[in-house]
Order: sequence, then C-alpha cells, then structure tokens
Amino acid sequence: MTRLNQSVRILLCLCLISICAATDSWEVHDNGVGPVKIGITLAKLNSIFHGKLTLPADKDSQSCFYATSADHPHINFMIQDSTLVRIDVDGPGVATKDGIQVGDTEGRVMKAYGGKLKVEPHENSGPEGHYLTTRSSDGLNGIRFETNEGKVEMFYVGTYDAIHVEEGCQ
Repeated sequence: MTRLNQSVRILLCLCLISICAATDSWEVHDNGVGPVKIGITLAKLNSIFHGKLTLPADKDSQSCFYATSADHPHINFMIQDSTLVRIDVDGPGVATKDGIQVGDTEGRVMKAYGGKLKVEPHENSGPEGHYLTTRSSDGLNGIRFETNEGKVEMFYVGTYDAIHVEEGCQ
C-alpha cells in the first residue's frame, strides 16, 4: 500500500468519525434537542430512547411529570398530558445551536441572541438573577435561560407557555 493510499484511508476514517459524531449531536434549538421535538407524545419520546427512559412510578396519576435518561444526565423532559412540552438543561455539556450552555455568562447569551432576547428579573435568585428569554420565529416555542450573578444556571426550551412555568410541573 502506498503512503498516499494510506493517508487517504486515514482521512476517510476521520471524516466518517466526524460525521457520526455530528449526527449524534444533542444541540438545543427552539423546538427541541437532538432528535427530540417539542410536541411529541411520551410514547414517541420513549421509543427514541429505546424504552430506557426513567419515569415516575405514579406517572399515570399525574398530568405533569419529568422523564429522564441515564444517557443524557443533564436533560430532563417535562411531560404534560402525555405530550412533551419542555426540555430542561441543568448542567454543562449541552449547548444551544448558538453555543450557549450552563456556566456561560449573561453577556455571551446577549451577544448570541441580541435584540431577540427579553431580560426580566428572577425574583427567586435575588437581585443578581435574570430570565433571558427568546421566542421562536413562529411564536409557539422559546428558550429561557435562568441566570444568577451573571452566569447561566439552567435553561429550557419548550412551548412558550411551558417555559414560563417557574418550577416546572406544579
């Protein structure tokens, strides 16, 4: 085998690895994360995870609850009336399509979203806390960042109504 053939094969393998990694990206966008879309049924969500979601034992007696996956420990799925309405991200390593993740600064969020961002006080976080909210172009969904002392502590994407419920399921 010539050096050129060997180099081409190595480059081809590296390209395939990059493509596979990109298709497994769990990037947050205004209508979901990775292959998960806001508005799908719990059954569809469970099928995406091959039946390996963790659900509360009393889920059938609740109209709203959270589902989780061991494969994505910082992502929580809010289910209301058997429909996915919100996805919460509570730790670093999961970014929005604009590159924002838990731990980033408010300034970085403001730079990424610009004039589309609505800034409001977050009373539960004291005077240094804010909600930074952006709405999807169709107005149905949005992303909301919770900050404290200038840093993103968590964020969520979902229906515009669901992202405004402060403590998730109530």
